[in-house]
Amino acid sequence: MNISADAITNNDTLGRENFARQMVNSLITAFTGEQESLVVGIAGSWGSGKSTLLGFIKAHLEAEYKDKPEDLKVVEFNSWGNTAEDDLERNFLKTILNSLQDPTWAKPAEEADKKLKGYLKHLQRVQFLRYIHPIANNLFEGLDDYLNQHEMSSVEEIKSAANELLLKNAGKLYILIDDIDRLTPKEITQLFKVLKVNLNLKNTVFIIAYDKEVVIKALENEYGFNGEKYLEKIIQVDFTMPTVESSQLELLFFKRLDDLLKRLNLSIDMSDLKSIWNLHGLKEFFSSIRDLNRYFNNLIFTLPNIAQNVYLPDFLLLEAIRTFDHKGYTHLYSGFLLTARKGIWESTNFSNFIKGSQFNETTAAMLNVLFDRTYGQDHIPDNRRLKDPKYFERYFSLSLPVTDVDEAHIHQYFAAGSNKKAILNTINKNGKMKSFLSRISNPKLPINLTESSDKYLEPIIHFWNTTTTPIDKDIYKGITSAFYQILNHSEDKFAAARTAVKLLEMDPKHTNQNGTFLLNVAIRDDADRYPTSKMINDQLTLNPEFEANFSSYLESGLDMATLLIKEENGNWISNFHFYAANRYNKSKYQSILSKNITKGWFLNFFVDRNFLGKDEKGNAGFVSPDSVAQFLPGEWLQQAVAAIDGLPDGSFSEQALRNLRFFAANCRLKNTNNTIHVEKTEPTILSGR
Repeated sequence: MNISADAITNNDTLGRENFARQMVNSLITAFTGEQESLVVGIAGSWGSGKSTLLGFIKAHLEAEYKDKPEDLKVVEFNSWGNTAEDDLERNFLKTILNSLQDPTWAKPAEEADKKLKGYLKHLQRVQFLRYIHPIANNLFEGLDDYLNQHEMSSVEEIKSAANELLLKNAGKLYILIDDIDRLTPKEITQLFKVLKVNLNLKNTVFIIAYDKEVVIKALENEYGFNGEKYLEKIIQVDFTMPTVESSQLELLFFKRLDDLLKRLNLSIDMSDLKSIWNLHGLKEFFSSIRDLNRYFNNLIFTLPNIAQNVYLPDFLLLEAIRTFDHKGYTHLYSGFLLTARKGIWESTNFSNFIKGSQFNETTAAMLNVLFDRTYGQDHIPDNRRLKDPKYFERYFSLSLPVTDVDEAHIHQYFAAGSNKKAILNTINKNGKMKSFLSRISNPKLPINLTESSDKYLEPIIHFWNTTTTPIDKDIYKGITSAFYQILNHSEDKFAAARTAVKLLEMDPKHTNQNGTFLLNVAIRDDADRYPTSKMINDQLTLNPEFEANFSSYLESGLDMATLLIKEENGNWISNFHFYAANRYNKSKYQSILSKNITKGWFLNFFVDRNFLGKDEKGNAGFVSPDSVAQFLPGEWLQQAVAAIDGLPDGSFSEQALRNLRFFAANCRLKNTNNTIHVEKTEPTILSGR
């Protein structure tokens, strides 16, 4: 798909080529045999196609001189790229003189040619000096004095030499000046000052494309006199760009839309959209070809990924708002999203919301169409309209799945000075934490750590120390992997490992340290699997008090977990304490089992969390033999099965009791060899159920 640049195009969508041909014919007819210069203005508003017209003028000039190319030189001067005030005149002269040095020029005047080459060499030298030493800037302030001291030609002598070349060859020099609209008022004034000084070049036509109102205002602000009168003294012939009629823009809009939809194998009923264009104000967004380019350039990137998930006419209108009224677009999203999340969408009067939100007139008209009008496929169920709260967000996510983290959040998290804790809260609130952890766990993630590693690690630990969000296997792995990858992105990994150890220090008196606890367990589990984990463990061995604190925290945490389970408030972190104790404090683990393995409340929680595989309805379908062997070896399993067999009907919910008995039935001892009979399955120790 082609992106339309804001520049010269060969596509004559508005009949500019014919206008250019007429201009060139007039110039050649009127300028034959003249030795003086001529200044031609092409006045047109911003985005009216002036650059395209200049391109056509150049092409027609070259076509007119194709039999005698030596009689023509066309110089294009981009004013926007040469705006440094003290460089502008030199750059302007340099552009012209470089053209006159072209070897295709027929009859170089020897002395003039010598002067020009010397002056150009000098300009290059001084321009170079200026960028490497500030004192060289002073050379421009007294350039003629400097040139005289070094026995070089003055600026006026250089201009005289240029005129000698132009007269000698009897050729025509056309200087095309564009992009004046992009300049600041001060730069515009400086440019016209340069033009006024240099208008005595012989056989030269200056063709200046400009927005007359902008230039007049700039001149008046700078000089305080009538800017239009000033222009009249400089510009001798003034052409006006043909206006772009609304009917032309309409034809171009729907032609380009039709072409784009065909390339994407999409189709819509254009009649509704044409009605909205003419009767409801869509056309007010488009006043120039530049506006069309902006809109369709955006659409080329956004439409392919979202087209199948939205109602196309709605998306096309919303994209116009996004392109031309981004403030209104963001206000729409935040305001309506809040309405949806409050659960008051159906009772909201969107007309009043639109009126009270001070959207601009055109945006308000589009929103009235989007939210209040019935059009197109409204009679078809599930038509994916913007005004349906089930589909509203996808119009703004542009195909990003609901669970995917926004790229902006990743960049924000790693940006220096960003509020990383707030970013994590936002990501979690939007249900995108798994995606975020997965993304930053990617070793190939292109990030640069601009701050010390603790600036990125501490917020992650703090978040999981304070959140009530449950953690399943994927989250647990994500936290650990993200922690490792941040360390791996650090330039000094050993220093980062030392920093990490300080962040992992446990406080036995402070129970709200779930994130720190998880990472302590993970790093110990991974000690021999990952280089990063090994580095941290090596640092831990240098700090024996850290190990003591961890053990103490684990013991107190296990007592608290047991109490919570008894009170039917056990959760993911309660279960994780049993996993950690079984690995790193066997005596405490076995002490808890010996006291509680025959108690129904303990078995109901412990078996459900660690050994059963269940379907979507919560019914047990298999038992994990690996988990059973790890956490209920030998006599502990026998006691658990016996205790379950003794549970009376009604001691738990029907489903819970059925699942416990399913576990017991699959874990009975065979009479022949005293072994456990359990079907092979996967462990579920961190299922998070």
